[in-house]
Amino acid sequence: MEMDNIDPAVLEVIRLLGKKWGIPVLHLLEQSAMGFGEIKDILENISASVLSELLNEFTEKGILEKREISLSPQRTAYFLTDFGKVYCQIIALIEEWGLHLVKRISKAQVRRTS
Repeated sequence: MEMDNIDPAVLEVIRLLGKKWGIPVLHLLEQSAMGFGEIKDILENISASVLSELLNEFTEKGILEKREISLSPQRTAYFLTDFGKVYCQIIALIEEWGLHLVKRISKAQVRRTS
């Protein structure tokens, strides 16, 4: 099957899912809203530019919302939108399916080596 035959919306979802730091960032924001610095401190190996790009893209796509939470000092935080919460549910289903897949592969490998 060629990629030309796949719905562009499906390709966009796959592209978003494939972002290296996307799922870890969303998992953090599922727990609670956080500012840029908090996310960066927890995911210490992510570069500031990659995190900034990811947060901007997720905000532009409506997955996250950036809100001002304090004026003095000025602080902003990222929140999951309702749309973002649905996206996280999809990720959870994929993770669950992946666990079942790994178990099936492991069982098949054990049967082949027995």
